[in-house]
Amino acid sequence: MVVYASHLSFLLFSNKKVLKINAYTGTDMAKLDLNSLDDEHVKLLINELKYPETHIDVNELKTIVASRINERQEIISFKLGIKYLLTIKRGNIEKDRFSISIIFKDTYHTLVRIDINGGTHDNPDGTIAPKSHIHIYNDKYDKKDRFAYEINLKDFPDIYNLYNVYMSFLEYNNIKDLE
Repeated sequence: MVVYASHLSFLLFSNKKVLKINAYTGTDMAKLDLNSLDDEHVKLLINELKYPETHIDVNELKTIVASRINERQEIISFKLGIKYLLTIKRGNIEKDRFSISIIFKDTYHTLVRIDINGGTHDNPDGTIAPKSHIHIYNDKYDKKDRFAYEINLKDFPDIYNLYNVYMSFLEYNNIKDLE
C-alpha cells in the first residue's frame, strides 16, 4: 500500500483501487464520519502521520516490573487534525498481561488495540483469536473493536516486552515525535 499526500488531499493505492479523501479540518471534520469508516478509510487513518501532544515516560516503561499501569497520551493526526487518545493499561496481578490502544477522542471508538496475554478472543463469526491479538476498527459491529486478529510478528517482533510493544505500536500507527 502506498500513500501519497498533498496539501489538498490524500490518495491511497490499495489493491489497484484509488481512494481520495479531502483534507478534513475544523468544521469539515463532520464529513469524515468516525462512527462509520470503511476498511479503506481505516487503513488511511492508521497510516496517516500522527504526533504526540503529550508524552509518556518511556524510561518508566523500560523499568516498570510488576506494578499497575494506566497511562494516557494525547495524539493528533498531522493532516486531518483528528484527535486520539493512546492508552496503556496493565493490572497489578498479571505483569505479562497488558493492552495498548489508540482511540478516537471524539467517539471513543478504538482504531487499533493490541492485547498481550489477555486470553483467547471469540469473534462474532465463530473464529478464535489467540491470547495475544490485535483489534482493528471494523464498521460491521456497533463495538468497532469487536473483531480480533492474530498479531503479525513482523509488525510486533517482541510482544512480551511492554516497552518494545509500545515502540512497535507507535510505528504501526505512524506516530512520530516532531523534531
